[in-house]
Amino acid sequence: MGMTCGDIVVGNMGSKNRTDYTMMSDTVNLAARFESGQKFYGTSIMINDSMYEIVSGEVETRKIDLIQVMGREGAVTAYEVLGLKGELSPLTRRVLEVYARGMESYERFDFEGALDLFRQALDIDPGDGPSALYVDRCEEYVVAPPTDLIHRAQEK
Repeated sequence: MGMTCGDIVVGNMGSKNRTDYTMMSDTVNLAARFESGQKFYGTSIMINDSMYEIVSGEVETRKIDLIQVMGREGAVTAYEVLGLKGELSPLTRRVLEVYARGMESYERFDFEGALDLFRQALDIDPGDGPSALYVDRCEEYVVAPPTDLIHRAQEK
């Protein structure tokens, strides 16, 4: 599921002969890109920073990536929603602690340190999609560091 918060236009749209009740906006397009991005990140619910500000006091989340989706100029921060506050399993909490340290290293461009931490997160939970993605990404970045940390999605 991809969820975003922002301005949208809703109503009957089309021509005199054919109309459709629909919604349109950059916010709607971003939600669709987040929904399709679940396969890439191995997550279930992805939200944007505006939605994060609204729900962060009620749900457990983690930062997934800084993404520039097709058709959009700027990058947005994507978060994964993991569950209600205080209801995560001890295993998930341990993964999140190591993952958060990995993200701190990653954001400092310390890709070797981040790689080690993301591997540790996978040792705790081999099915953690975001940690697996960052292991692959950090292996690549150790050899060829990027100039920025924006993931530029090539697919819709």
